[in-house]
Amino acid sequence: MDRIEVHRLRCGNPATGAMFPNSVGRPVALSSMVNRIILTTLNRCRQCQKSEQEHREQPVQFDHRYVRDASLPTWRGWHAARRGLATNLYHLGVPDKVIQAILRHGNVAVTLSCYIKPLDQDVCDGMDRLERKVNEVRDTGGTVN
Repeated sequence: MDRIEVHRLRCGNPATGAMFPNSVGRPVALSSMVNRIILTTLNRCRQCQKSEQEHREQPVQFDHRYVRDASLPTWRGWHAARRGLATNLYHLGVPDKVIQAILRHGNVAVTLSCYIKPLDQDVCDGMDRLERKVNEVRDTGGTVN
């Protein structure tokens, strides 16, 4: 059984309505999810790992000032999240058409041109492969094995 099916069953197997409902059955507000879950997770203290909000609401409990943990990424928005998902799936070897379906794009060209981004290491690896191929051609007198 796949995860979506398990989720549906956990929600009472509804035939209609929001796939990810809030506590009153309405669609989850993405802005609320960002504020309650994503930002709370990413904006935590370098020293004690507590959220920025906890530091603000209960300052007397802390013997230090809040300093954000710089090792965590900065939230850049939903488009960046989707682009990161597409790029990571691509680098895991997921086919382009499957990534297109996951992102629900009508055209795979949009997925490839706007969502899948080369990583710095990919650029270096590509240049290394080119250099090896050029050296191979040079070493074999102009023929590639």
